[in-house]
Amino acid sequence: MSTPMSYHESQVCLGQAEAALSHGQYQQATGQYAAVVTGLSLMASPGRPLTPPAALLVRHYAAASRGQSAALARLGEAEAAENTLLTALTRLRGCVSNLGTPAAERAPLLTEYKLCFYALADFYFAGQQAGKLSVYVRRHAPEIQHWAQDLHLVRATPAIN
Repeated sequence: MSTPMSYHESQVCLGQAEAALSHGQYQQATGQYAAVVTGLSLMASPGRPLTPPAALLVRHYAAASRGQSAALARLGEAEAAENTLLTALTRLRGCVSNLGTPAAERAPLLTEYKLCFYALADFYFAGQQAGKLSVYVRRHAPEIQHWAQDLHLVRATPAIN
């Protein structure tokens, strides 16, 4: 088993991938993003609590997944682009839902989840597949609705005077 990619390594690789994507070098961008996704996939394992450094790496994993999906879509590999986002969303849901990870580490991952979700929504709308988005939302809504309270983003039931 290989060791996970370091923060610095992932940061460098993400920078190279973003540059390739912005210059229309989609094959190169896909490879660079895939290296980050593969190198950090163990860190995005939903079963283990995240330390602050590990949470940063999961954020890189999410960014790489979004970038990889965009590059794959540009290459006409729609199924792979969709699967990349769905895998990232699954891992991020597990990380955000893991009560063993402090809320301070889970809250930024919620932002990453939302960014991946928006990328999936854009992907589905571009392909005129809004029905797939509706199915995804219905399937995961109960879990997502609990996050606001789990992360102390909403108050519990207000007191009645």
